[in-house]
Amino acid sequence: MKTDSIFILTGKIRSGKTTAVAEWSKMKNAGGVLQPVINGERFFIDLFSGKKIKMNAENNEESISIGEYVFSASAFSQARNVLSDSFYSGAEWIIADEFGKLEMKDSGLEPAVSELLLKVKNTREKKLLIIIRDYLVNDFLDKQNLSRADVFIINSPEKLFYI
Repeated sequence: MKTDSIFILTGKIRSGKTTAVAEWSKMKNAGGVLQPVINGERFFIDLFSGKKIKMNAENNEESISIGEYVFSASAFSQARNVLSDSFYSGAEWIIADEFGKLEMKDSGLEPAVSELLLKVKNTREKKLLIIIRDYLVNDFLDKQNLSRADVFIINSPEKLFYI
């Protein structure tokens, strides 16, 4: 059943998804998290407060690894809290950047994204925008028991500005 509250922005790696959402979110009442790279370092940005959370793990810090990346477990915990809290904020749009390989393994921003998905599906007051790499969209839909008919898929960052 198609909902008017679940949106997926998809595209290739480094295709401008996060940059486009950062600009788009300035025109919307938005909360949630973005994952920009700033001066070569990865951050979570809390869209509601503007707080930056450094993603890369420091020495001797509990970490989460995927491929060549070693991320701070604490940073992901903070980002999950931001996502969970954003449902109860005044934000109309909740942004989850991004649902990737970690989340497919129930790590990273999970279970916060899945929990938000369930909550948003049951309300007309919130909309959820999830950023997903193009090659993971079908896996995400399977994991969430969704079909392409259940969500709005935006397949290029430029098209985001039409919603």
